[in-house]
Amino acid sequence: MTIRGSYAASLASISKLQERYNELTRQQASGTRATTYAGLGGDATRAITLGNKLAASQQAASTTTRAAARVDYSLTVMDRLSSIASDMADSAASLNGTTDSLDSVRSNAQAALKEVLGLLGETYDGEYIFGGSDLSNSPVVAADDIESTGLYTQIGDLLGTLDADNAEDVFSSILSVASSNEDGVSPFSSYANAAAEGEVEDSRRSVSTGTGGSVEVGLYANRNAGVGETGTGTGSWARDLIAGLTVLANLTDEQASQDGYSTIVEKTVSLLRGANSGANDEIAVLGTTQNKLTDAASWQEEVATQLEEQLGDVTSVDLATASVQLSQVNLQLQASYQALAKLGEVSLVNYL
Repeated sequence: MTIRGSYAASLASISKLQERYNELTRQQASGTRATTYAGLGGDATRAITLGNKLAASQQAASTTTRAAARVDYSLTVMDRLSSIASDMADSAASLNGTTDSLDSVRSNAQAALKEVLGLLGETYDGEYIFGGSDLSNSPVVAADDIESTGLYTQIGDLLGTLDADNAEDVFSSILSVASSNEDGVSPFSSYANAAAEGEVEDSRRSVSTGTGGSVEVGLYANRNAGVGETGTGTGSWARDLIAGLTVLANLTDEQASQDGYSTIVEKTVSLLRGANSGANDEIAVLGTTQNKLTDAASWQEEVATQLEEQLGDVTSVDLATASVQLSQVNLQLQASYQALAKLGEVSLVNYL
């Protein structure tokens, strides 16, 4: 080979060494074997598969964690609704046989009724938690509008007919009004009314656990979600709660003087206690749901950690090894440059 040919070959060799040096420098700085899957050679397919599985596990963990937080907030709201039912049942029980606390109970019931509507209209992350499939619209009328609903006015009218002989019939009619899904009578949205009638699809919202299963997290304002019919009234703890509070909010001193008053009070207390029991049943189911979501999130996080480690084994470099290789290539590169310089001197002498 001529000196010119040797010089060109040396330059080509140095160029390859320089590329290797640059790549090792990048690997040591980033800790990764390559910048693209192609750079992983035979490990590319495995890296892609692991990367996809990792992304799916991380997404599932994030989804179930957010859902668990939603259920946790729902439980807070449900706890308050249950407490209102229990507290107002106790207050109503104090009316049996007396009218001494009627003004106080009536005032508290009016306030509690508005609070209940506010709670049933609560949102989490911009979605109505009692909206069923309709997450964008309130499932109940505004709290300040309750007194203009047919439910409120009709129950008041029914109580106005109370006498010594018709208490049972009056209360039966009250439950009938409370069970109504008619717009203008019901305090619930048109969508919720239609859903209760089976006129629209309103399946509970569910969350995928990432393992092929799902957990239902949705709630309804006008019917039970995780449990069957509850109480001895409408079958819905929320309807029973609203109906019981509406009765108490409408009771007057004149009605309290009727012989049927005690019967109405007893049945209202029973209705509110049923609402409390039904709400607690719903809370128990929600608690189980929250545990499932928390467990699913933890499991997905563990899977993601394992996949991350496996992916790291494929895509990461051993920094100690890379450092040694970098030092070796650096020495080779320096020696090659020195050899090239000497080759250049020889070529110059021959030229002269």
